[in-house]
Amino acid sequence: MSQQSAIPFKLYSIGSSPFAQPAFAICAVFRNLEGFLNSECFVLIQDSPTTSLAYGSRFSYSDNTDGDSPIVLDEAFALDDILHQAETMYSVKAQELDTKLAETLDRAHLNFCEIPQHRLVGIWAHTPLSQSLLNIASKSDCALLSHFIYSLRSLPTVEHTSLAL
Repeated sequence: MSQQSAIPFKLYSIGSSPFAQPAFAICAVFRNLEGFLNSECFVLIQDSPTTSLAYGSRFSYSDNTDGDSPIVLDEAFALDDILHQAETMYSVKAQELDTKLAETLDRAHLNFCEIPQHRLVGIWAHTPLSQSLLNIASKSDCALLSHFIYSLRSLPTVEHTSLAL
């Protein structure tokens, strides 16, 4: 049996969000216990100051290439492919939520900007996305991702108070 790849998951902030609320994508590439390459993407959308939505998708890649293919199905390919799937998923889901959003998305350039994994701590503490993150951890087959998210539960709570100036 092959061990999981050491390639960690990647976290992206989605810029130009037409929701005027934070949106993020998590992309993971890993090998399952049988050694097959897998990838997952999860899109988290804060759709109001107190609620969020999350969507996910998983892909498995066979190793049935005959050696003559110009495409190598490796971790780099899978990461690029799953990031593209996350971009597509975000666009489709956003348009499903609001038909007027279709026009906005056509004009806005979606910008998926990679951010450090530790930013999940702030996402956990300062947004209503913590339950969505726990749902991702329970659905993901990527042990590194699930473990990281579950470890966020042990963080102390952070309270926010706005100050009138």
